[in-house]
Amino acid sequence: MSQQQQLGLTPKTQLVTRLFLLPKLQQNLTILSYNANELVRELRNYDEANPFISLQYPKQELQDLSWLEDQGQENLVDHLEQELVYSKCPEKKKRVVKYLIYQLDNDGYLRFSEQELSEKSNFSIEQIQTARKILRALAPVGVGARNLTECLFWQAQEQKNFNQVAYQILRDNLLETVADPRHWDELKWSRTEISQALEAIRSLKPNPAGEFSNNAQTEYLIPDLVFKFENKQLIVTDSHYFLPEVVFDGDAYTELKAQSSKQEVKFFKQQRKDYQEIKEAVAHRSNTLLEIGKYLGKKQLPFLRSLKRADLNTLGLKDIARAVQLAPSTISRALKNKYFECQGQVLPLSLFLVKTVDNQSQVKVKQLLQDWIKVEDKSHPYSDEELVALFAQSKINLSRRVIAKYRKQFGIANSYSRRVKKV
Repeated sequence: MSQQQQLGLTPKTQLVTRLFLLPKLQQNLTILSYNANELVRELRNYDEANPFISLQYPKQELQDLSWLEDQGQENLVDHLEQELVYSKCPEKKKRVVKYLIYQLDNDGYLRFSEQELSEKSNFSIEQIQTARKILRALAPVGVGARNLTECLFWQAQEQKNFNQVAYQILRDNLLETVADPRHWDELKWSRTEISQALEAIRSLKPNPAGEFSNNAQTEYLIPDLVFKFENKQLIVTDSHYFLPEVVFDGDAYTELKAQSSKQEVKFFKQQRKDYQEIKEAVAHRSNTLLEIGKYLGKKQLPFLRSLKRADLNTLGLKDIARAVQLAPSTISRALKNKYFECQGQVLPLSLFLVKTVDNQSQVKVKQLLQDWIKVEDKSHPYSDEELVALFAQSKINLSRRVIAKYRKQFGIANSYSRRVKKV
């Protein structure tokens, strides 16, 4: 029996009830889809639009939340996200680029390798490589470089008539060599040419983030869920410790309502209704994320203890949906573009979703593949057929096509290209 039937509602009344609840349901789902950073921006919009609303940030001794306020100077992350919004980049690729943006250091460098970035997320090496190229195309030029030389070289490529000696120095990674005049005679250029080249290099910007606010990006990324261990017990909390509370000024509302016309009173009542709805939507978001977080904590406890991807259990959207009695589409909204914090690391919630391959964790399969490639005889590397046999010995049945797919994801060449001839 449905809830409407239990309440004794007629079909006509049920229809009216559904029509009434639909906008509220839509708002709840919209708020649920926001990650913590997006929710903060949305609450700020409500604060600006509603004269009776104010935002109160939580007081924490160990957490400096001043970076949430308007600093007057644009943050590099904000700038890059805005550029990404207006770019023609497909939505799926934007997610990977956004992940890379959050991995930038305070100078705007991306100092992690593709392998490290892939292991820290659920994105493949190929996806990371593509996202790096997209990030490089965003302004300022040089953002996302691995090191100083690469940052300066990208800038040199963008300039017309740039000093050719300087260009070659950066291209051939000779910056450290020319930094010491004692090594100049070892190079193919004259001292005058090298001096002029260094002057051209000094005109470039070594710090891509220099013109932006230097707020730390690790603080900027607000976790949506926090997993922590207290007395060896896992505790799950949401992001309310990091988010502002929406407060309604009841005194101002009562005072202005008593002095206003009917039209103004109607406007004031709508403002109060908007406040109540956003308050309920935020609470609904918090409760939903906590329910999901508790199940994820129970299901992926080994991983949360070790933070090793090999310890992740297989898990899909439908598994979570059944456990918390919500639709898979709702679970997808709740996890998409959101992050969790555990043991000092901030990682994407989607990391918890682990596909199966022949009833085995996809993470485990990939880890085995990497381990076997590392220890193989480099003069006679494993062919894809031999890797199929190795997996079969571990009671995992994979096809050559699947093996080739995973090799490409990890940037592993075929056996012919991996072969090293003995001298």
